[in-house]
Amino acid sequence: KVSGDTSSQASQALQAVGLVLGTVNTAVDNSCDYLGTVMNQSPLAGAHVSFGSAVSITVGTPPKNACP
Repeated sequence: KVSGDTSSQASQALQAVGLVLGTVNTAVDNSCDYLGTVMNQSPLAGAHVSFGSAVSITVGTPPKNACP
């Protein structure tokens, strides 16, 4: 599980378990809980994948209006 990690931390964590960082997407984080960190990943944490598989992540970006 790399939720809450920065892209760099997620990459290191995935490499440590024999996986690789795939596509890095961004999405607006209206909750402001994941600004600059991983909001979700695909495949999901706990999914069975082959050694060397890529895991794509989505990193939160600030909403148009200021965070509370």
